[in-house]
Amino acid sequence: MSRRLFAVLSAAGLVAVIATFVLGAFVHGYGRPETWRIGLDLGVGVSFIGTGMIAWSRRPSNWIGRLLVATGFAWLLGHVALAYVRSPATYTLRWLLSSVYLAILVQILFAFPSGRVASRLQRVLCLAAYGDAVFGGLATLIFLDTRSRGLNPNLNLLLLFPDHRLFTLADFLLVALTIGLTFCILTVFVLHWGRATGPARRIIAPVGWSLALAALAFVADTIASRTPALPSWAPVATAVTQTCAVMLVPIGFLVGLLRSQLARSAVGDLVIELGETPKPRRLQEALAHALGDPSLTIAFWLPERQIYVDEAGHPLELPEGGSGQAVTTLLQAGEPVAALIHDPALAEEPRLVEAVSAAARLALENERLHADLRARLEEIRASRVRIVDAADGARRRLERDLHDGAQQRLVGIALALRFALARLQPGADPEVDHALAEASRELTDALSELRELARGIHPAILTEEGLGPALESLVERATLPVILTSIPSARLPPAVEAAAYFIVSEALANVAKYARATCATVSATDVGGRIVVEVSDDGIGGADAMRGTGLRGLVDRVAALDGSVRVASPAGMGTTVHAEIPCA
Repeated sequence: MSRRLFAVLSAAGLVAVIATFVLGAFVHGYGRPETWRIGLDLGVGVSFIGTGMIAWSRRPSNWIGRLLVATGFAWLLGHVALAYVRSPATYTLRWLLSSVYLAILVQILFAFPSGRVASRLQRVLCLAAYGDAVFGGLATLIFLDTRSRGLNPNLNLLLLFPDHRLFTLADFLLVALTIGLTFCILTVFVLHWGRATGPARRIIAPVGWSLALAALAFVADTIASRTPALPSWAPVATAVTQTCAVMLVPIGFLVGLLRSQLARSAVGDLVIELGETPKPRRLQEALAHALGDPSLTIAFWLPERQIYVDEAGHPLELPEGGSGQAVTTLLQAGEPVAALIHDPALAEEPRLVEAVSAAARLALENERLHADLRARLEEIRASRVRIVDAADGARRRLERDLHDGAQQRLVGIALALRFALARLQPGADPEVDHALAEASRELTDALSELRELARGIHPAILTEEGLGPALESLVERATLPVILTSIPSARLPPAVEAAAYFIVSEALANVAKYARATCATVSATDVGGRIVVEVSDDGIGGADAMRGTGLRGLVDRVAALDGSVRVASPAGMGTTVHAEIPCA
């Protein structure tokens, strides 16, 4: 709001107050009404105008300030400026405009705090409230003969059909319509309150519930003023109660402002809380607590990669408009540091969000660097997984090439040698018989070694039938007794099956070479989404997983899958290799 407009509105409000006293108290007064009643009505109008000026100056683009100012002037016009002046024009205008403030309050109820009426139903109810406030008075004025109230018959300028019974009927229908509309408005507000999030309720509460109370007081005053059976003091009491309830609306607005100020003053506690480097998630929890929004999420900007990531380093897409979430970007030296994804209601408290963001900027920058490091570690882990997958793929291709290529050729040569031996006459040439027989044995041995090599590279049974049959085959071919206690019943991801198989294969090879064991035990169990592999023997112990290249390579393979390998090998008590690999 510009200073000139602020001055003009302030002057207009002051003139309205002075004119009220002059016209109401000293010119054509209706018997000099009670001073306390004038003071109370003036207090309501001035409080609305003053509060509206504050809201307008703080948020010029928000219509709530304008609506509060309009409510104050509408109240002063209908309840003070036109209430105590005896003239046809003022009487008719007061009758028409005395309820306009109620329609403006309905608009504030639905528009607070954003200044915009969001839903179509709420807009319809606002239009209905304005129509009821203006046209309802018009519908009764055309029948109202002021003589029935002991007043000048010429006061009503809109009198067309003077008929007290028609006036009573029109007034009754208008009151019924107004009360029904009021309860519809309250029902919609309560439903809106029930669907609102925590931050939205915190913002709406002071103004929304004071408006709801004012609406109920209006209903009570409307009924009491039209019920002759009540004592004479009852309408006065309900009218004063309604006036006090309406005055609670600007008080509620000021309470909301005070609450926001107190929330911003609590930023000092946030600074102290973030004085030490926060643990993972502690920063997000601290900001969520300071803003009163449990749904708050921090997205950290990584300038080198031009993406946002969460605190774990995973890429994060910012929500778009209409998603039910708002985004506040935090800048440092003109460059984004992070973004807060929060409840849209916090957009109505920008200074609170700015204060919290400023207090946490250093911690956010520190946490952003940690998120960047975690993102890089995540990339490294993903690259290790890709390398393992590529190595397994190369193993499978090599095993397939050996099986379909060299192995098949050797089998063909072996068949040819047997065919040649069968065609030769026994004893025709002993040297040739011996040479062919020796060549056949050598070829059989070479073929057997090639099969073993292919199994060591990547056994075909593992690809075709899974980890269970592959382990059973491995145990059968072991050079010492091996007991297989458990195997998984379902197929697992290929990388997991390969890692588990080669752990068992390498562990059994080490048992055969170094352990001097008489037997070994193997188990592979699916426990809670993790495959647990264990190989134990009764050998001499003293094994070191990092001393040889075999188990060390398997440790790296399992680590790439976010798993772990532990080797327990106390001297003289055997060796146990325990591995856990996530199946997801």
